[in-house]
Amino acid sequence: MTSKLEFTVIYSIFDQPRQLILSLEFLEFDDNVQIFSIPIEFLKMNKVMTNTFNNKRTVSASRVILASPETIYGAFLDQEAVATWRPPEGMKCQIYKFDPRKGGTFRMSFEFTCVNHEVRGKTSEHADVFKGRFLELVPNKRIVELVEFESDDPTFADAITITTTLAPVPGGTEVTILCENVPIGIQPGDHYEGMTSTLMNLAAFTE
Repeated sequence: MTSKLEFTVIYSIFDQPRQLILSLEFLEFDDNVQIFSIPIEFLKMNKVMTNTFNNKRTVSASRVILASPETIYGAFLDQEAVATWRPPEGMKCQIYKFDPRKGGTFRMSFEFTCVNHEVRGKTSEHADVFKGRFLELVPNKRIVELVEFESDDPTFADAITITTTLAPVPGGTEVTILCENVPIGIQPGDHYEGMTSTLMNLAAFTE
């Protein structure tokens, strides 16, 4: 008899919380012996960290991507590449300005591809429009951006500092996205889901 079990494991490495979502398939031979299989996705770990201070949140997510830091860094600086991988699932990206250098600015929008979506856009019913500036660009290691949403809702008014770090690991790169000063209008679950979706897109684009 075959049965399946899905569960989440929260653990810590060097005081950094990590999350694994596992799907196990049990192959039962008798009452005392069981064999189970773990899909390869087990090896692609996501790290999640959410802290709140004075209504300001810090959210982090990471993924091991089977590509070099050079390849991934290049995907952050190429306008066409960014338009492809950056929008989370269910959205598309339009880029109006993109100047990938220290101090350079950008402006883009994420638009829902389906009109029947659960979450309302931050700028309009169906879109998030945001502008930003590259605060720091360290080739193949780190990208720091300051991002602000264009919204009439004051709960989305704060500027978010987004730091992306690229750490070489055997066979690839651990990509970590850290968002600081997250506006209170962004729901934690929606935010984390969007970040992990973006990391999945980046993996699909670069691997």
